[in-house]
This record gives sequence, C-alpha cells and structure tokens, in this order.
Amino acid sequence: DYQVGAYPYTVVNTPAHCPAVRGLARVSPPSLSNRPTQQMADNKRARERTSGEEEEPASAAVGARTSGEDQAEAPAASAAAVAAEDDEGPLCRYCFEGESEGELLSPCDCKGGQKWVHLHCLRRWQRMVLVSQPTHPAFYTSDARHHTCGVCAAPFTCAPPTRHELMSSFTGPELGALVDAGCMIGAHAGFSAELSRSLGSMSEYVAEESSYRHWIGGAYLITETAAATPDLTFSLQSREDIALLCSNLGEGDAFQGPRGVTLRLAARGALSPPPEGEEAAGETVRGRLARLEQRALVEPGAVLPLDVTLLKEPAPDCGEDHITAVNLTRIVPQPSLRMARPVEAAKEALAQRFPQVDPSRVRVQHYRGGPCGSGEVACCIVTGGGSAGSSGWSVAEGIIAALELAFSRATPRSTEQGEFVCGQPVRLAGLVARPDLNDALGIALRFDESSRRWLVRLADGDGKALKPANLRPLSEAQRGPDVLIFWGDAQWSRTQLLGELARGHWGLCRASAADLVAEPATRRDGLEGRLVYAPKTEMSEAFLTAAAAQMQAERERRAREEAEMDADADADADVDAEASVQEAAEAAEQGGGSANALPMEGA
Repeated sequence: DYQVGAYPYTVVNTPAHCPAVRGLARVSPPSLSNRPTQQMADNKRARERTSGEEEEPASAAVGARTSGEDQAEAPAASAAAVAAEDDEGPLCRYCFEGESEGELLSPCDCKGGQKWVHLHCLRRWQRMVLVSQPTHPAFYTSDARHHTCGVCAAPFTCAPPTRHELMSSFTGPELGALVDAGCMIGAHAGFSAELSRSLGSMSEYVAEESSYRHWIGGAYLITETAAATPDLTFSLQSREDIALLCSNLGEGDAFQGPRGVTLRLAARGALSPPPEGEEAAGETVRGRLARLEQRALVEPGAVLPLDVTLLKEPAPDCGEDHITAVNLTRIVPQPSLRMARPVEAAKEALAQRFPQVDPSRVRVQHYRGGPCGSGEVACCIVTGGGSAGSSGWSVAEGIIAALELAFSRATPRSTEQGEFVCGQPVRLAGLVARPDLNDALGIALRFDESSRRWLVRLADGDGKALKPANLRPLSEAQRGPDVLIFWGDAQWSRTQLLGELARGHWGLCRASAADLVAEPATRRDGLEGRLVYAPKTEMSEAFLTAAAAQMQAERERRAREEAEMDADADADADVDAEASVQEAAEAAEQGGGSANALPMEGA
C-alpha cells in the first residue's frame, strides 16, 4: 500500500498468466470514441435503410484492443466498414466518417475497414488511456496502446504525443500558463469535502499518517518552477555502492530507469577517459568504474566518496519541470521549541546589527507548508519589496536570511515616512479624490522621498502612491513586515499537476497581496471567484461534477429564498403603510372633524 498525494494505492503482484489479468487487459476505459455520436448513428441508420440489411455492430471495431483474443471480433466490424466503404469510400475506424472530417491515415498494418483513421481520432483514443492511470509519476506506465495497434499488434507509424502534451489537451493552454511562480493553487470545494468524508472514516493513526489534511481547503502559493535537469549527480560512499552500480550497467554503459527512461553513466570526473596512448585509453566507462572498485578495496580513501553522473535519455521535456508550492492556510498556533528557538536566536543577533529596529515589529508565523519534508524549513516569505514591479512579497531560503531581509525592511530611512516601514500591511483611509479606495488593504513597498509618498501594492494588484496620512496600521500586531516560515512544502512535476487540474481537484489564479494580508483561515475563501478550473472532460471526477451541481442547486435555492424574503418584506411594508394611513384618519376624526383634518391634508 502506498499513499501518494491524496490517494491510497495498492500494488498487487499477480502472475501474468492469471485469467483475471487477461480479462482486465481487455477492458478499455470509457470513451467518447467507443460510443458513436448522434450524427454517426444517423449515418449508420441511413446506410442500413439504403442497403435494406442489418449491419453488425461496429462498436467492436472502435476501441483499440490489448489482447490477441480480440482479433476474433474484428472481421464482423471490418465487414461492415468495408461494405460502407464501397458506397462512401474509406472511413475512419473510430468515428465512421470519411475525408470530409480530415485526412485519413494508415498508421499500422490493418487492412480493410480497420485500415484508416483520422489522426485526431487516434489522439483522442490515446488520451483516454490516461483516464484510468494515476497522476503521480511513481505510477506512470508506458501503455502499449500509445505505441502499438491492438488489432494487428504492429507499431504505429506516427509517434505518440508525450504525456505532458496529452495532459495539456485536457486542461487547455490558458490554464497551463498559470502554472508559474506567483500563482495560487486552490482546492476545489467538492474535492475538500470528499477528502473530509474519507478522513472521517479513518482511524486516528491512519488519519494522522495520511496527507489529507494538507489538501483539505488548501491555498498553495507557487514559490518556484525549475526546469528538470538532464542528469543525476550523486556520491557513492562505499565499495559496495560501486559494485552495485557496476552490476546494473548493461550495453552502452546504461541501464533502464523508471518510466522507460534510459540512464547512461557519463564519462566525467574520475571516470573521464585517460589521455591518448595510455594503457586504459580504449576501455569503456564501465571498465573504468570496475577498476575504481578494485582500487577501493586497497585504497578506499583515494577513491571514496566517488561522484558519478547519470545522463537521462531521452532528455526531459518541460512536462518534468519541478513545481514547488506552500500552503498559506495551515498556521501553527503554538510553535514548538524546535521551531521557536532558531527565530529567537536570529532576532537577538540581528537586533545588534539593526539597532534602529524594534524586534517586536517583525511578526513571525509558522505554517505547515505541505507533506514533503515537513520536518524541515522549506522556505520563508517576507512581505514587502523594493521595486515598483514587486508583487508584495519575497521568497527567502532559511530563517536567518528571511529575518535579515525583514529587519532591513523594518529600518526607518526617512523622518517623513511616518510610523510605517517597508513590508507593513496597511489600510487606506481619508482619501477624498478616491473614496472608493478607503478601507482597502495593501502592503507598503517603499517610501519615495522625492514625492513623500508610500508606494502601496493593493489587494487587486494595483500600485498606488499615497501620503502617510492616508495609511493606517492593519492591527497592533502588524507594525512591520511579516515573516512566514513554512515547514515542508508540496511538490509536483508539471505533468502531474496538470493531471490533478484535469481531474478538477484544483483551480489556478494569480496571487495578490490580499492572499498574504488576509487571516490564514480565510485565504482559501478569498480565492472564490478568482480560481480557474479545467473544463469538464473524460478526466473529470464524477464526485466533483455532482458537487458542482449541488452547489448550483444550493445557490438557486438561496436566491429563491432571498426573493421570497424580499417579497414578504415588501408586502409587510405595504400593510404597515395602509395601517399608518388608517390610524391617521381615525386620529383626525377623533380630533374634531374636518376642520382639523384640512390642515393635516394641507401639511
């Protein structure tokens, strides 16, 4: 059993000859391509009326097979398609349409009605292979249906798209462009509700060990996107490590790594080729590694540790980019001594370097940043920024670097900047020309001495130059820059995150200063209306579709209730008005008749 992301998996080692496995191999995932559209069905009925004969069902010819036993079904479907071809010309074996829908290709050795396909139809079938697979890279498999025809078992002549290209086709390019530093990843409400239900059914121990709490109601700020490196460099610490690597190397000084990647030992460092003319000049890299293994037996200190590099083949594409994000919602209310002591020691040291700064003005908060490396500090975020293009915060590595940056920003630089310092959350007040901005929240970036104004980054991303008199401290506890320390983080490959987005688990939007100024418990709710979700496709989770329908029904119910309440209020107001008029009339009659009533009417 494995816990990967939000999903438990069970890996079962089952013999390949097991009948159950062969049966499962023949089950193809549901697809739009294995059920003809209404237009395709109408075309088929038209052909049946023309011929006056019933054709065999063609659904057997639509889905690609994964077992040789399925070839027995092909002749019936092929016969139907061939009969149709006699009347209409070549037809795509997936959609039953001709060249009017696109160029027809023959990607394999199939003949007859199985010969022709549209490239986009084949791509749609290959997309459906991903629907039944998990999104975590540890469980990626190289499905034969991407590369080989399931009917004739011949390799496709057109190279399949990469997994990243297929996942991007589910999410669309607009959503993929938001996978970048400075963007927010917000958990779908239905996804959080589903995880909460699953968490409630677990024992306390299992719930504590699971990663569900990291994802429920999560609002993650992407702090880094790094391109995947084309090589792996590491150190071998013992002779046994060298022997193990040497035994795994095959032809070409390489071996098969995970997910079909070939890892080739590079001739670098101690494994570099010797100069021309020496005795070992012609030996392979594996041969040089074997010689170092023998030398490590006699002189271990002269060989170990041994740095080696493995080259990835093929080189990784952008789908393997490394995405890192931290959760802005899971604040630690009572930090442990292990968390607090480094902060106290750093503040004491920095107070001597920055005597003008009151250490209490720098507020420090600890967060559970994510499930990866939760016992170590992943990164820190410091509010503020010196440039006009600053987003309103900076990412720092380590507690000392973050506090040093915060103390630097908290240092007063002008007597005219008022009580405010760089990085301080503020509230706008007293604006006459723009009263609509009063009570708006923002972060003070820097003070411009020439204009005597603060450059403030507002919650909506706009920057405003404001006088100190138009700013107010957000609270007594926030009189300087905030330092957010994240213990652990969340990590994805770009393709993996696109898969999570395609399933509808998460949405994306640009981050703003409001995401850091707001209280931690409200940060996920602050993303509502800003998050962009992937369109509904075959990848979408059924429970998320149901949750969206339930939320829409709930909104409509609330709208009806509010409309009924407004109607009742209007009716009550009419009744009250009529009663007031009647009471006034009765009072007039009791007060002396029409002589007293006329002045009332005149008034």
